[in-house]
Amino acid sequence: MKLSVLSHVSPEVFPVEFSHYLAKRPSGHYKVYKIPKRTFGFRVIAQPTPELKRIQRAIVEQMKSHVQIHSSAKAYVNGINIKENARVHVSSNYLLKLDLENFFNSLTPSMFLKALNYQEIELFHKDIEPLIELLFWNRTKKKSPNLVLSVGAPSSPFLSNFIMYEFDKIITNYCTKLNINYSRYADDLTFSTSEKNLLFTIPKYIENILLDLFDGKIKLNQSKSFFLPRHTIAM
Repeated sequence: MKLSVLSHVSPEVFPVEFSHYLAKRPSGHYKVYKIPKRTFGFRVIAQPTPELKRIQRAIVEQMKSHVQIHSSAKAYVNGINIKENARVHVSSNYLLKLDLENFFNSLTPSMFLKALNYQEIELFHKDIEPLIELLFWNRTKKKSPNLVLSVGAPSSPFLSNFIMYEFDKIITNYCTKLNINYSRYADDLTFSTSEKNLLFTIPKYIENILLDLFDGKIKLNQSKSFFLPRHTIAM
């Protein structure tokens, strides 16, 4: 399926001169700052300009009807909230919580293009492809060669679910065969079952799938892996 990414975005939203601005000043369309985390350290926020936010929202709205978000993704989905995530696991006796390290900033433009290919979606205008990086990713440091998906852009939550579709599908299929429930709330992975000792092999399996799909760029945060009793599932 061909997806015309920008052809239906009006000139008022995406003027031609703004594309030149993006190309000439790739780090100039984000305001980067830090906020303290709830635990320790700081989280880097990259806030797009109002012009770029409008473009990001318009492109996401156009994409929504053409791409798949897996049903196991419970964050950033209309009509779904954190209670839906908990409801998947409420009847289970054993629970495993895993966390993806530095999630948004680990997602790359190449992962996005791979996700398009996986869902057999073709960018209609090939000259748009180089612009995708500038529209959705930014450099937290001006001279850094690394592009990151920003925490603070309205497009990032949707893109994260889109990029993780293949991962969610593989994990869901695997867990279903073992009678394990699986859900993902952004960077939080939750697994549950009523069969004792069934969850202990999951972390290693997840590590292997992450390595296979994302070449080690997305990793588990080992300090946030927990086996928990049933009463910790909140509704």
